[in-house]
Amino acid sequence: MNEIIKLIGTGVVGGVGGGFISAYLTHSYTRCRESSARKRNFVAFMRQFEAKVRDVGAPGLFGKLYANERPELVRQAALISGDFSGDDRKRFDDLIAHATGFTDPKVNTNETRESVLQDIAAIISLIQ
Repeated sequence: MNEIIKLIGTGVVGGVGGGFISAYLTHSYTRCRESSARKRNFVAFMRQFEAKVRDVGAPGLFGKLYANERPELVRQAALISGDFSGDDRKRFDDLIAHATGFTDPKVNTNETRESVLQDIAAIISLIQ
């Protein structure tokens, strides 16, 4: 009788412990997969933004493009920022702040356009 109780107890403890381990591993894998998907989506957004910035003709058109795309860049960055920590998080936040920090008088210059392109390249490099 004692042997049966020990076997049942061992089975219950093993089942519960295994269930917790399985749940934890599943959760960890899902978080990693979701983080990778967010990063892929963000890089795709940044590549699209980069193409738009490169293709824009006159500086005045860049100002309009920047004004239209800036809020989406801020939104996309907010979605992915939690996937970074430590120095990478600070670097990411600094690059986003710089890329989105131009005001109207500065936006319509080729220098600003080039600066935004450099920021985009640095952000993509940080993520990949």
